[in-house]
Amino acid sequence: HDANEAQPTNNNNNNNNNTTTTTTTTTTTTTTTTTTTTTTTTTTTTTTTTTTTTTTTTTTTTTTTTTTTTTTTTTTTTTTTTTTTTTTTTTKISPP
Repeated sequence: HDANEAQPTNNNNNNNNNTTTTTTTTTTTTTTTTTTTTTTTTTTTTTTTTTTTTTTTTTTTTTTTTTTTTTTTTTTTTTTTTTTTTTTTTTKISPP
């Protein structure tokens, strides 16, 4: 055989000398958001009562009532994002 006939066989051998590397990267991001809302309501009621009797006696009574209501609402939101990246690299190794 001469060198020209052997060349296709060498090419086939070259195609089998490959190295494949696969890299997988996974990134997970978690975001937590907390929102707190506080509402305060104050109600004041004043009542005045005046009583007059026939003997010219006047009595005045004042009553004040204050009511305070506080409401707190907390909302928590959690978001998770996962990203996967796969990279494949093939390296051809030449024969010596």
